[in-house]
Amino acid sequence: MARPIKVREVWQFNLEDEFLLIKKVLHSYPYASMDTEFPGVIYDHPQLHYSSLSPTESYSIMKKNVDAMELIQLGLALSDAEGNLPDFELPDDLSEFTGLVRMYFGVKEFDMKQMMGFCGLHGGLERMAKSLNVERMAGKSHQAGSDSLLTIQAFMELKKMMGGSTEVIP
Repeated sequence: MARPIKVREVWQFNLEDEFLLIKKVLHSYPYASMDTEFPGVIYDHPQLHYSSLSPTESYSIMKKNVDAMELIQLGLALSDAEGNLPDFELPDDLSEFTGLVRMYFGVKEFDMKQMMGFCGLHGGLERMAKSLNVERMAGKSHQAGSDSLLTIQAFMELKKMMGGSTEVIP
């Protein structure tokens, strides 16, 4: 019988302890997915749908929104190469952001939205997971911890579809 999934609640009072736990398991669980939740959208492109924007334009609009609002939740899910789980201020521009991502997570990072397009999948996280026959293991939609867990499950399913290798993933 599979053990139940526990989404850990992290607050100011236990933040340092939780970071220490993450640091302890990161070498064994190097795959990470992250999800953030904000109260909504203030800024949008006046004429174009977000899917038509370049990555630089999209990042610029996203950054304006992030700078104007308070983060409600941040979710982080870690796993090993087989999808097993452990127990337990944004940069000014896209290049600086990707530099930090590479510094903390290495040079091999994956954009699930981009991967979906290469695999012929469309829509948001829920639709992608449904297309891949991946069920949410814990929590609800738009809860950062639960969404990051569903993201890593979907990634592992895409990885399986690619023969188990991330070398063929763009």
